[in-house]
Amino acid sequence: MRVVASRRIGAALLRAVVAVGVANTLAALASYAWFDLRYSPQAVLRDAALAWPFVAGAALAARWRFQPWLLAAAIAALLLPGHAAKLAMMGAPLEPGDLFRGVELLGVLHGWRLAFACALLGAWLLALVVGLLPALRRAPWLLVSAAWLVVVLQVLPPRLAREPAAEPGRARALVAAGGTTYLLRALGQRQAELADVPDRAEVAAAIARLGLAPYRAPGAFHARAIHAFLLESVWDPTRLRAYAFSQDPFDPAFRAAWTAGGSSTVATPVFGGATANAEFEFLCALPAMRDDITFEQAVRNPMPCLPRVLREAGYRTVAIHPYRASYWRRDRAYPLLGFEAYRSLRAFEADDFDGAFLADASTYRQEREWAASLDDARPGFTWLVSLSSHYPFDRDHKRRPDIVQVTPAAPMLQAYANAVRYTTAAFMAEARAILEADPDAIIVAFGDHAPVLGTDPDPYAVSGMPVAAGPDNALAQIAQTPLLVIDGRRGPVPMGSLPLYELAPRLLALLGPGHPTLPQVPAEPLPDVAEGRVFFNAMLVREGDGWRRCRRGEQACERAIAVRKARDTLRADLGHGHRHALALLDARAFARWTPMELAGDHPRCGLDVASWGPQTTPAGEPFNPQPNGGSAFWFQLREGARGRPQLEVAGQRAPLTLVGKAASAGFADPAWIRQPGRYAVEWVCGDGTRGTIGTFTVTAPEA
Repeated sequence: MRVVASRRIGAALLRAVVAVGVANTLAALASYAWFDLRYSPQAVLRDAALAWPFVAGAALAARWRFQPWLLAAAIAALLLPGHAAKLAMMGAPLEPGDLFRGVELLGVLHGWRLAFACALLGAWLLALVVGLLPALRRAPWLLVSAAWLVVVLQVLPPRLAREPAAEPGRARALVAAGGTTYLLRALGQRQAELADVPDRAEVAAAIARLGLAPYRAPGAFHARAIHAFLLESVWDPTRLRAYAFSQDPFDPAFRAAWTAGGSSTVATPVFGGATANAEFEFLCALPAMRDDITFEQAVRNPMPCLPRVLREAGYRTVAIHPYRASYWRRDRAYPLLGFEAYRSLRAFEADDFDGAFLADASTYRQEREWAASLDDARPGFTWLVSLSSHYPFDRDHKRRPDIVQVTPAAPMLQAYANAVRYTTAAFMAEARAILEADPDAIIVAFGDHAPVLGTDPDPYAVSGMPVAAGPDNALAQIAQTPLLVIDGRRGPVPMGSLPLYELAPRLLALLGPGHPTLPQVPAEPLPDVAEGRVFFNAMLVREGDGWRRCRRGEQACERAIAVRKARDTLRADLGHGHRHALALLDARAFARWTPMELAGDHPRCGLDVASWGPQTTPAGEPFNPQPNGGSAFWFQLREGARGRPQLEVAGQRAPLTLVGKAASAGFADPAWIRQPGRYAVEWVCGDGTRGTIGTFTVTAPEA
């Protein structure tokens, strides 16, 4: 009996070795074939070695012999091609925070993209669950897998974080270290960054390094309205030299104004997403976290940011983001930054959509109507995040047909070029309306990041500037987005090229002598300070009107690193630390919490249906038959759906697929169509709210 047990254990362990080895080898080959990412043999071996104890425990507990193969394949697919796919799309490997960002991403997908993402995630989770399913009498062996998981997640990350990567740059570090080691090192660095709460001496040293002086309250200044716009994904696609555009992807008026302002740019902290980090940098004049969403992880205290200093100076401060209020934790971060009111999607009529997002033209029109209704003599600071040009660049083609054609063919780039054309046109119309009503208003607009443009083809790579490992000049080009500042009657003014966290103090300076200031910003730049911009984990330094990548050992680079470290210290202290800086800078007034109104003129969840169908079927026959044999309803909505309602008929529920003002819901096997009768068709929300759409009739079969 012992011999049989020993043989079984030996066979299970050998099966785990072979499964892990084969799975990791095939996954590495797939990464090279699909994404041109070549892992080193040592990296593949390291990934296999780290995965084997986990798979071995599951193999010892397994019901069936195929389970270790399935589990090893699921782990290898995530940690080898998974890294490679994200690197190809987003220019960065998988990071610990992607677990939360992935959930947020599902919230902005719809239609076939959402279905594909859910199917892929579901298949991976199913493989993981089946691979771990034990035979009842052998279940204790899973403790081996659990113990190894604890070691991997608790013991290894802090140790790896203390060891610098052998290769600089994310892509090179990934292929050298392997997917598992890279992710564990990143996890350790993330934990260390979040746990790092600077003490008073460290904060004092950072203040001295930046040359900060005690805070001075604003004097008498000319209080002018300030309108700030974050233009989602707006970047200049004409930088992609391999492509020709039938028309300028920017609206002609936008291009003319931008040129008149010296074609100024901001160097942003992110690529392809994480918009909230660009928001943080502009609003708080501090660099965002490198690999996490600062709003979610590092804003826990009231902070002396642009909305707060303007609010203290007598401004009405309003944030406008026509999407879910909680996205990227804005509903909790905005009041800590000093906003007085926040107008999310619930404050808007959902009357015109580009894909899943309220169209910019509708956003601007409704914002003007709301502002005109206010009985408030205070000057306003309005912060508006636009959404029409959000990935995946869907549009209402009936209202906004293609204007720009791209050669050679690149479908995602063409969708983006047209989205940007309409976004910049809508913004210029809004800017004209603002200046007509208030010629002295200050208007600032900038892009938050360059766009994700897909891999089939990859327009960046085709143009000689691959996102993951491009030449130094390409990295600087991708980091810079358009900046347009309109100084009232003066028109567009040149700003040069700024790191995004430098823009707010430059904007305040337009208010003239006595203007409000930010405690964390030097009154005058120090002569020995080299401004740096961390982008894709590389340090860029300013050179003339542009940017270049740091070279090891050079003095400018060392100064930029020291300044960046000082600013990171202030961010940690002010955002989630003890706020020693407020005491040291005599700015304690900014420590108090101020309330924010979250406008909600419309319900959180609901469906307003204009027409729908089918509304009848003979008993036993599917209605609107689907390829899988099921049945489906279609709906035309008066406005976009709010929240995540489901469809319910005779007690059976189905999820709604929503695209702007169109929706559909499918039932794989609707039992109620077998019985003649009249059935209420209702929408139902998670909080129990429901509404009736109409009645579906199942007719008796003909004799």
